[in-house]
Amino acid sequence: MKISRLLPLIGIAIFFFLLLNIDLPKIATIILRINLLLFGAAILVNIGVVILKAFKWKLIFSSYRIPVPYSRFLKSWLVGLSLSFITPGKFGDFAKAYYLKDKATLGKGLTTVFVERIIDILTLFILAIIGLSLFAIYYSPNLILLITTYILFAAFMIAIFLLSKKRVAAVILRPFYSRLAPEKYKESIKSIYSDLYEGVDLILKSKKSIVLVTVLTFFVWLCSTYVIYLISLSLGFEIPYSFLIIVFPIISLLKALPISFSGLGTRDATLVFFFSFLALAPEASISISLVYLLNAYILAFVGFALWFRNPIKIRK
Repeated sequence: MKISRLLPLIGIAIFFFLLLNIDLPKIATIILRINLLLFGAAILVNIGVVILKAFKWKLIFSSYRIPVPYSRFLKSWLVGLSLSFITPGKFGDFAKAYYLKDKATLGKGLTTVFVERIIDILTLFILAIIGLSLFAIYYSPNLILLITTYILFAAFMIAIFLLSKKRVAAVILRPFYSRLAPEKYKESIKSIYSDLYEGVDLILKSKKSIVLVTVLTFFVWLCSTYVIYLISLSLGFEIPYSFLIIVFPIISLLKALPISFSGLGTRDATLVFFFSFLALAPEASISISLVYLLNAYILAFVGFALWFRNPIKIRK
């Protein structure tokens, strides 16, 4: 069995470890007192977040000057969102490119998703570094966490720089292509690879779109942070929004690691850690985490319904 298949179990193991060390009836009590009005407001803000994310994707795709209605991007995004909840590291996000195959090649669709994810992760890293720096100043001088984030950011930037050079990327990826790519898919992979580099060059020329997408990405993360703020309020916990702005990007980065499903375990553990500096009990932190997950799954269910109506068909 490949080790990569066992990685998602790490998050599940962390989650069950947390459950074994807390008061479960207390969690039930906290969740049952939820303010449904505030929870509903969190759902509405989350809907707005998805609408903006789909719009960001459309802006990037518009570089190809191929007419595609916004509704297609929104439906595809919802499907990708739902699949990302059952795959580690949100790899399900890339599945949404399949729903544009009748409008553009798979390579072009994947290129737009790839660029959007890179901008997203880069923005998260910037926010996480700023957040950790402020956290170290105002709450705890955790140099290990700060240095680790800087190292990961540097590694990410080096990887992006190397992969942006087509010849260098070819040398790096050739061994994986030769050993791992099934023979019957090799030509398709070559086509996607070619589309990727042509597409990235084309997209980067649309500087206004890139700037607008980057600004929207920052705004989307502020809105996403507001979702967890509303959820905290709905459970009776007044966590400063400024504190959430500091820690939420870090939580989101850790949640994106391919070691759990739906961020289960990683999100809970990081919330317990950071909220402990506000003297919040682990039961309160995990309650917030579970209700936040429920909020996200409500939109994911819509995506699953769309997927069942029109499942992905890799072969035509």
